[in-house]
Amino acid sequence: TLVLATAVLLMTAPYAKNLALFGTANASSWAGMSLLRTAHAHGSPALRRQLLAQGVLSQAGAVGAFRPLASYPGSSAAPCPTADPALCSPAKRGGQPNFNHRAYIELSRQMAGDAWVLYAAEPSAWARTQLGAWLAWLRPVGVYPFLAPAREPIEDLQRNWATVLLLETDGAPVVLALGVFAALGLLVRRLLLAWRLNLRGPEAALIAVAAWTVIWVAMVGNTLEFGENYRFRAYLDPLFLALVAAGCSAVWRTRPAAQT
Repeated sequence: TLVLATAVLLMTAPYAKNLALFGTANASSWAGMSLLRTAHAHGSPALRRQLLAQGVLSQAGAVGAFRPLASYPGSSAAPCPTADPALCSPAKRGGQPNFNHRAYIELSRQMAGDAWVLYAAEPSAWARTQLGAWLAWLRPVGVYPFLAPAREPIEDLQRNWATVLLLETDGAPVVLALGVFAALGLLVRRLLLAWRLNLRGPEAALIAVAAWTVIWVAMVGNTLEFGENYRFRAYLDPLFLALVAAGCSAVWRTRPAAQT
């Protein structure tokens, strides 16, 4: 019980801190902005202008997410209750927008509502975005642009890997990692086996937590992100591979005995 209470306390501490400091218990102040970016990805600019003229969509929702603070009328002039430049400076030292500015908290809330307005007005665009997000999630994390310098010495190997073992879809910058489907099948097989055998104890708990982590991060990440979805695999792949190994082991142990 003490261990469980400690774990729950550690998990909820960041949310309590954000609630005390910023008035919101979210893990990130960017969630609404990320949601709006998915709504803009395949949405119609003409429809956004129409909804803005009707007063259904806010100015921030029409402008889009992750823009400099000056792009949102009135936001840059909002008073900041602290002198901390990390929270109150509109730009970083290098001139890039500072998305940690406190004003983005309220903007993000507004953008979340705007995203749902756009989803309701154009559900087919949202469906295309979600399909693209999940397909992008299947791309190997090695294609992440920030990894390009580290990938350069093995670029030929990476190119041959993509050509021989991965499938490039026509007309979209998406690569399907076919092995992920096999891995998902093994994971489901292992979970079904544990359920059928009424497995209890640490092994069952470990498998359940690991599987839930993979599913939760994939669901939330792909709902709120469009474009760099494969970067979530950098965090999930080690856990995913461990689950697949457990699935393979379970399948091997339950194979029919060889006939002599």
